[in-house]
Amino acid sequence: MSVMMRRKLGLLGSVLCSTMLCLQAQSTDSLIQYWNESINEVRATSEADVAAAFIDEAIRSTADKEVKGAIYLERINLFHDDPDYYEEALLSADKAVALFQSANNFEKMATAFYEKASIIIKDLNYDSVYFYLDQSEKYYRQAGVIAGIAKVELKRGTSSYLQSNYTKSQQHYYKALRLYESIDDSLGRSKCFYYLGELSYYCCQNYEDAKEHHQKGIDLLPQIDKNTNTFFAIALSRLGNIAEYGTQKDLQTGLKYHYQALEKLKEVQKITGEESIQNQISGTYKEIADNLMLQKKYKEALKTLEFAYPLLEERDHYGRFSYLITIGEAKAALGQYEEAVSNIKTAIKAFTNANDLPNLRRANQTLSALYESQSEYATALAYYKTYKSYNDSLLDEEKISSMRVVELNYTYEKQRALDSLEAQNEQLALANELGQYKSTRNYLGIILVLVLFGAGVIYWLYYKRNQANLQLQMTNQALQEQTEIVAQQNVDLAAKNQENEVLLKEIHHRVKNNLQTISSLLSMQSATLTEEKAQVAIMQSQSRVQSIALIHQKLYQRDQLMGIEIKSYLDTLIQNLHNIFTIDSQRIVFHFSGKNLIFHLDAALPIALIINELLTNSFKYAFPNEAKGNVYLDLQQLDNTILIRYSDDGIGIAKNKNTQGFGTRLVNLLCLQLNGTIERLETKKGVAYRLEVKKYRLVD
Repeated sequence: MSVMMRRKLGLLGSVLCSTMLCLQAQSTDSLIQYWNESINEVRATSEADVAAAFIDEAIRSTADKEVKGAIYLERINLFHDDPDYYEEALLSADKAVALFQSANNFEKMATAFYEKASIIIKDLNYDSVYFYLDQSEKYYRQAGVIAGIAKVELKRGTSSYLQSNYTKSQQHYYKALRLYESIDDSLGRSKCFYYLGELSYYCCQNYEDAKEHHQKGIDLLPQIDKNTNTFFAIALSRLGNIAEYGTQKDLQTGLKYHYQALEKLKEVQKITGEESIQNQISGTYKEIADNLMLQKKYKEALKTLEFAYPLLEERDHYGRFSYLITIGEAKAALGQYEEAVSNIKTAIKAFTNANDLPNLRRANQTLSALYESQSEYATALAYYKTYKSYNDSLLDEEKISSMRVVELNYTYEKQRALDSLEAQNEQLALANELGQYKSTRNYLGIILVLVLFGAGVIYWLYYKRNQANLQLQMTNQALQEQTEIVAQQNVDLAAKNQENEVLLKEIHHRVKNNLQTISSLLSMQSATLTEEKAQVAIMQSQSRVQSIALIHQKLYQRDQLMGIEIKSYLDTLIQNLHNIFTIDSQRIVFHFSGKNLIFHLDAALPIALIINELLTNSFKYAFPNEAKGNVYLDLQQLDNTILIRYSDDGIGIAKNKNTQGFGTRLVNLLCLQLNGTIERLETKKGVAYRLEVKKYRLVD
């Protein structure tokens, strides 16, 4: 430790000793406020290790459990973003939890659990993140702190976003929004709209929705928070992005927004003195550089990036890797290709570890274009395919539709709550009028009955009527509660079914994409082979893989996820075979007759492979020397048997030809799987087969 450091620590120690006597008589809240202010002052004027030493001395100087726990929370904030102090931050969170638990302070316990989740999320350990967020919500609920529960929902939304589960992320953000609305928290609602805007912008590229969300967030932000909170500046910068990339493509307006955001961030930093805002200032310079890139002012863009990059904190690894992509794009535009490739590949490695799909999409697209400009087409194609896979994951129509359903449900629930409130007000007014009328009537009735029958009879009648009304009210209330429970169960069940359907479609989509990749690899391998037998074997394998991939494609394109419509499947299969064997569709014509049945997946897959083998043989051998011909398939359902008749009018099979190849063995095995039989029929021309299937299921 340097002499200057020792002097600073000695000065801090003397300050602590001189103030402890004054603090002993103060309340717990006053002590917490004093230490928070002192620690923030030291953090603003000293190095991190000096601030840490001051905090440790403060912990040793107090015996109050709540005060000590609050100081540990400040210690978490000191180490929160520094990976070198990861374990220190976790240890501080655990100690804060234990101290607040012994003091029975549920709200502070919840805060400590929340801070621990915020630390662990950077380690991508999401199971632990959700566990500690659940603990945080539990104690916030016990303390009755709605704002804390909403904060937990926002963090859950961020966790789902980092796991690329954007529909679930949106659900958490809307849940947080409803909670903030229930307590009329404008700043909290502004944050929710900010995160929803980011979701629309980055994940769906829905710039109109993003603009609407960010504008709502700006409008809700109180004026005092616009001067001390960075959300306002960040939202301004995002409006600049939307102007640049939206339908208008207005680069000058976008640049204007970015400069407004930059000035606002500098104002906030001047008022608050927070050094961490320097990162956001650097990020805004990067947005300005992106705008200059779109204007093709590459030298100015690179100059801006090289000025802003050092402003980032060294521990902000994520921000630095994001910078590398833009720097790589600028260098590529200026012809500095080797440096550009190196920068972008470094960023890809980091974002792959973090599973950051939007940045991975952008980086792979940039590398593909860069390699294409250098005529390295194979490498360019590989990066383009990677870009497409990330783009498909982000822009999947079913995910976007699911997210839209969440937004519509939020709007519907909000309107329903307003309608319910209006109806309750109307019922209350009507009840008041009716009550006034009943009071007048009862008053007159009592007078009349007192005259006719006496006070005793009137009391008995009044008592009886009230008992009946009370019993009726209890019955109605019980019925209403039961109805609400059933309605909520129906809503939950429908939501679960919808989620399962989306997941199953996603699985079929992924399987189809993987099989398509295998087919492409086989096609590329075939192009490199010179031996005809090897080429034929590869092409046969490619047709089998494509026939299976086609099954999964048809499944995720249908509303019925377990059924294959045979006619639609065969039409697409024929097209694929024409493409694989480069045969004109007018030379070999396919004819289908019979019933267009919808087979369950269990039977559809083996039937599809059998038909693929028969069609492949016809395409390969039945019509040599560019001869024209026809292929026929008739499908019938007779009692509990599926009858398939297949034939072509080609040259037929020579008597001395070996017919026990791999394809024949595969067909026989598939027939056994279907509890069926296949036989070749005698014909004057071509070939003909009769296939009977006993084991199958149809879908309505």
